[in-house]
Amino acid sequence: MKKRISIIMLLTISVLMTGCEELHKKPLAYIETNADDRQSETSETETKKKKETEPETEAVEVVEQGSLETERPETETESETEEDKTEDATSEGELPVLEKTDKTSEEIEMENILQNPELPTGCESVALTMVLKYLGFDLEKTTIADDYLVFADRNFAMGYIGNPHTEDGAGIFAPGLVKTANNFLEAQESEKRGFDISDTDFEDLYNYVAAGIPIIIWNTMYLEKPVPTDEVCEFEGKTYRWFRNEHCMVMCGFDKENGTVLIQDPLDGLVERDAETFAKYYEELGKNVRSPMVEAALREIEENYRAASLTDVAAAFHVGLPYLSAEVKRATGSTFKELLLHKRLDKAARLLRETRLTIQEVCAEVGYDNTSYFHRVFRRRYGKSPKEYRSELWKTENAT
Repeated sequence: MKKRISIIMLLTISVLMTGCEELHKKPLAYIETNADDRQSETSETETKKKKETEPETEAVEVVEQGSLETERPETETESETEEDKTEDATSEGELPVLEKTDKTSEEIEMENILQNPELPTGCESVALTMVLKYLGFDLEKTTIADDYLVFADRNFAMGYIGNPHTEDGAGIFAPGLVKTANNFLEAQESEKRGFDISDTDFEDLYNYVAAGIPIIIWNTMYLEKPVPTDEVCEFEGKTYRWFRNEHCMVMCGFDKENGTVLIQDPLDGLVERDAETFAKYYEELGKNVRSPMVEAALREIEENYRAASLTDVAAAFHVGLPYLSAEVKRATGSTFKELLLHKRLDKAARLLRETRLTIQEVCAEVGYDNTSYFHRVFRRRYGKSPKEYRSELWKTENAT
């Protein structure tokens, strides 16, 4: 029976998305881009470079915001029945529809490639390279970064920002990496194509791995808590948020009984990660891809925290309040009320540190008219009353 193998890329972006040597990358505002130069260099190079020949065992790949798909030819000992042909009717270049797996564990054996020292911020290129080599293509570690990677000046969803050969590079999200993968596949005259499946639920990713399909996926470096930034970009009606410690890797196995996933990490090599934590961060980075109305709700909190109203945002987008509330919770992991409370308390703490406003004035300044409630939520957040918080800070400052 012909065995179909696919590889899926998820911007965890599923988010999410960059190779990285440093624990925390530079803010995008400080990264100098050279997209025009790199693109022109790439064009000149492509006209000169020889096409890489595909191996005899042809692979059909499909890349997504987390995936590539391949089809390998049957061996002489494999015979294909009419029933097999019906079950494996997915055409080359199409994403297969998979049934829910009953497997409790799976491991896809593939070569690990470490991004350092050549590509300190090129984890996406290296993750894609691992998948392409698994599919049977012959390429070097830097082939994708040097000849096929899509670059952009500011939009990290569409292209790589910076230079993956330096520590000052940033990264690229799934849409741009899918384009990069397809650039390579087209150059090889392959019918394989890439697709973005970033909206896929984490549980459904097991179905791909169980079918022998590695997944290119975005999570965080060393499975650390995601660190969001204020940097966002738009692509095809979706808003993408940049995370300072986002990282691209390949999911190639799982063990449900032990609660682990197996990852080919361009920084760490082959590693096991706690599945629950990995899934949580996957979802968090995946919420990266936010709708305009969710972004509007978040802006309402940032710009109008004293009297922020989700009702006004819902009315502006002609949607019901319960629907928008659910979308905010899905996209951020917190309710609108929780996010607003967090913003107000952050502002209150700053006013206590930096001004001589009275406690009552601080309370009013951040939008509360009930001082008792303000004291209660502040103590719950900081473990002390507003007065104690300020007194301890002043004592520390005077002591120094």
